[in-house]
Amino acid sequence: MDSAYSSDNRIVWVDMLKGVAILAVMIGHIVPYTYIGEFVYSFSIPLFIFISGYLFKRYNSFKEFLTHKFKSLLIPYLMFGLPFPIVIAFYNVAYADGSYSPFSAADYFYALLQELYNYIIQIRYQVIWYLAMIFLVNVVMYFILLIRHRWVQIAIILILLTTGAIYYHFGGKPLIWNIDTVIMALPFFYVGHLLSDNGKCAVRITEMKKSRAALLFVVFLIGNIVFNLLTHYISGESLDMYFCQYGVLPLTYISAFCGIFAFMILSIILRSRVVEFFGRHSLIYFILHQGVLYLLNLYILPMLNIPSLSHIVGDSNYNLMDYPMMIGLMMIYLVLIVFITWLIILLFSKTPLKRYF
Repeated sequence: MDSAYSSDNRIVWVDMLKGVAILAVMIGHIVPYTYIGEFVYSFSIPLFIFISGYLFKRYNSFKEFLTHKFKSLLIPYLMFGLPFPIVIAFYNVAYADGSYSPFSAADYFYALLQELYNYIIQIRYQVIWYLAMIFLVNVVMYFILLIRHRWVQIAIILILLTTGAIYYHFGGKPLIWNIDTVIMALPFFYVGHLLSDNGKCAVRITEMKKSRAALLFVVFLIGNIVFNLLTHYISGESLDMYFCQYGVLPLTYISAFCGIFAFMILSIILRSRVVEFFGRHSLIYFILHQGVLYLLNLYILPMLNIPSLSHIVGDSNYNLMDYPMMIGLMMIYLVLIVFITWLIILLFSKTPLKRYF
């Protein structure tokens, strides 16, 4: 089995897990409203939150902590997020009627102000909503972890989680900077941090026989699927934090944790340098992949007279297997997203490509 650390002191299986998470997110956005989409939504965002908790470090002061999180989360939010209002404002005025029409500078300026407002208050604004949410999760967790007693920490998290569940049950809507999702994300973050703090879980999986670890992976994966189907059967919805959907809360969280543990095991016992590459650059893929999807749906596919994937899967009762051609089209989408984003990464990366292959 490969070493736990790469040559530049990165944790290999964590990069693998981040690669799995970003691939799951991309697939979910390619085929929403499908069985496959609901499957990956059941664990993909919780998996990213879990990883963030696993990598959470203790700091000597709140100032040091805030400085680090500002550099690692808020600067990417500002850098990658600012193009969204600029481009979306252009699209809103230029394609207001579904096809291009001339517009005035005043119309664009007004649309841009509206988009900048949406960008600043950040209520589920584009894919960068996650950066705002995870920043606040880190801040909340910083103060919770100042409490020495673990059971008090757990009690606080459960109280906050219950508060969030009640809020959504009575029709709660997304709040500024996605504060509503923060309290729902805390259990995933906290469990990730606990496993990192303990340090023995990954080691024990590494020392397992591969056959036993593979069996454990299958058990957790089946648990994820079964509990996800069960919560969907009871409530009609699965876990989707973006749309405030939590189904039957205990079941959705059990499903999510089963998915997290399943792919954690897989990432420890297997190694793929390609998936590791995705993991190392997961933030870039996370930010850019929806832009590529928009480009494909709005321009490239119409020019080729190919039905938009989002149009075909618009039916909430859609089953991917009802349209065999969609499997091939889904793969084309995924390859194009990967290829275009890969080229962008290569333009800015100083790391030799051969390291990943």
